[in-house]
Parts: sequence; C-alpha cells; structure tokens
Amino acid sequence: MSDETPVTPPAPPAPVAPAPGGVDGTSKLLAVLGYLFWVVAVIALLLDPYKSQYFSKAHAVQAIVLGLIMWVIGWVPVIGWIVALVAFVFAVIAILKALKGEVYEVPVVYGLAKGFIED
Repeated sequence: MSDETPVTPPAPPAPVAPAPGGVDGTSKLLAVLGYLFWVVAVIALLLDPYKSQYFSKAHAVQAIVLGLIMWVIGWVPVIGWIVALVAFVFAVIAILKALKGEVYEVPVVYGLAKGFIED
C-alpha cells in the first residue's frame, strides 16, 4: 500500500463550438452540396441542427429555388437557356460565398425565398 493519493485523469476537452456568428464545416459542406444536388438541400432543411440555422436554411432554400429555375425555365429555348445560365452563375457565386461562411442573397431568388427562410 502506498501513501500516495490516486490521481484522477484530466477531463476530456470540451467540443469546439463555432465562433459567435461563425459557421461550422458541416454547414458549409451542406450549403455547397445543396447547390449541386437538390436532395442535399432538402435534407439540410430536414436535419435538426441545420434547419434552425439561418446560414444553412438560407442556402438550402435558395439552392432549391435556383435549381427549380434552372430546371423549369431551362427547357424554354434560347431565353430559358440564358436565364438558366445566369442562374448557374449565381449558384457558383453562392457556392463561393458559402465556402467563406457568408450568406449570399441571390437577386430575385432571395425575394422569392425570404418567406421560407425567415419563418
């Protein structure tokens, strides 16, 4: 028997939370993939921690609206193709902003999606 007191192991480190106003990597990934695949945007709107985050919700709803615009209007010859190309350019800009952790308000699309984002 020893006179030494038992040593307790140190507590595990606390999980690292994103900085106030910051965005975690999973939210960024969901936002980027949401613009590429509609299904991911829909899933992001259904997943519990992300459906209440403004960043994730804003990008997911805008991704769905942009995807619908590109798919539906893209079928119209010439003018639809131009609109779909412009929508694609805005999707690329939104992807780049999402990678930086910023919310990009896509012109016209944000106005259409605003009611779904801020509820």
